[in-house]
Amino acid sequence: MIAYSLPLALNDTATLVSRLPSVWGVWRKRRLDPHIREEVMVAVAAAVGCRYCTFSHREMVLQSGESLIALAEFEQIRNPDERVFAAVIWAQAKVEADFGSVPAAIEGELRARYNEQECRDIQTVAIAMKLMSSCGHEADGLVGQLKGQSAKRGNLANQTLMAFLYFPPAILVYLSLALKRGSARSLLADFRRFSSEFQPCGSASRPAPAETPHTHAVTSSPVR
Repeated sequence: MIAYSLPLALNDTATLVSRLPSVWGVWRKRRLDPHIREEVMVAVAAAVGCRYCTFSHREMVLQSGESLIALAEFEQIRNPDERVFAAVIWAQAKVEADFGSVPAAIEGELRARYNEQECRDIQTVAIAMKLMSSCGHEADGLVGQLKGQSAKRGNLANQTLMAFLYFPPAILVYLSLALKRGSARSLLADFRRFSSEFQPCGSASRPAPAETPHTHAVTSSPVR
């Protein structure tokens, strides 16, 4: 994945601004099932490789107490809900393709289970999470450099800028999660355990949708 820079962040921000009706519908009116929204966000964060975003949205799902489907791909839980799984796989594939075309089978699975508006809303969620997670991934590179980790080497100026943009709102999110859990110490301990085992989804194999009995042929253009 190429380094995420300010021009790329501004481009994604502009895309979201152009999609304000979709953003409003997803987050304000809850037009898209909040479970699916969080599940897509977890999937995108893991695909980008941001441990901070993956953990925080994973924690949001766990704190909701209503659904663990969001962890199906990341935790490799068997037999997840097919409709949710279609959105998760599509979002991951979209990130891996830098929001270019995804395999026809994956596109077909999404369109077979969601209408046009839902498809657009899912992509809006994926773009928003790509923006946040990519900033977080670069910020994590700065943390790694400060710790002397050679694997985290990158453009120090860019990583510092991304850290400046990412960490203030991220800290607020973590404080909110800690308040809901009732213990900042246990949340931090869980984050440390999670970080020690975290691997981006791209580093693990995943089922090929073309081999599932529910794969449909694509008859429409990709979501735009």
